[in-house]
Amino acid sequence: MPNIEFYESIDFNPIPIFTFNFEKNFITEEHVDAFAKLNYLKNARSSVQINHGYGDDILELETFKDLKKYFDEAINLYTNKILKIKNNFKMIHSWVTKNEKYSNHYLHTHDNIMLSAVAYFNEDLIDEEFSPILIYGKGLKTIFQDFNFELDVIEYNKYNSTSWTIFPKLKQIIVFPGHLLHESAINDSDKTRYCIGTNYFIEGEVGLSRYTRYNISISKTSKNE
Repeated sequence: MPNIEFYESIDFNPIPIFTFNFEKNFITEEHVDAFAKLNYLKNARSSVQINHGYGDDILELETFKDLKKYFDEAINLYTNKILKIKNNFKMIHSWVTKNEKYSNHYLHTHDNIMLSAVAYFNEDLIDEEFSPILIYGKGLKTIFQDFNFELDVIEYNKYNSTSWTIFPKLKQIIVFPGHLLHESAINDSDKTRYCIGTNYFIEGEVGLSRYTRYNISISKTSKNE
């Protein structure tokens, strides 16, 4: 058998999922107390509880407004430093969920948006292993996209996996394309686990040619309109 001197991996067109760890914990005890006092409504599809009565712009409330800049910074790093694009992305939704013991967040995608960013924390802000977030893809079905074989995997990696497990940490924001299926695992801790979720959409001038260049402006409408 011939010996290979070296090999190089060229990850062409992957789907980037990034975790950004900040120097300090941007979520304070005051934030946690305020989150705990919100009204929550249990989702019909799972045991996750979602903030209720404040719309879908929780980070616009004065109590939580200082958190928004951390999510914006994570999105800017993702688009400017990772994707290497100049376009601006604007936060259009923000909410908080909580999972008490033995509850989980159902499998879902985020419709009508482009990017999502989430941050996890527990009720006492202790940096420990949280129940993970699971993100799903097509694995080898993407590589062999004209076939639908169930292939015999030797060892799972980023090329052949159909799901990826991320164990969130304090001071961390996870950014991923919102079309990816994702869920959170069951919270088996006695502590309440919270998650701040945000969605982003492109805003401003798009297009390089003067014939196809246009401007996107984001405005939200009421369900009653």
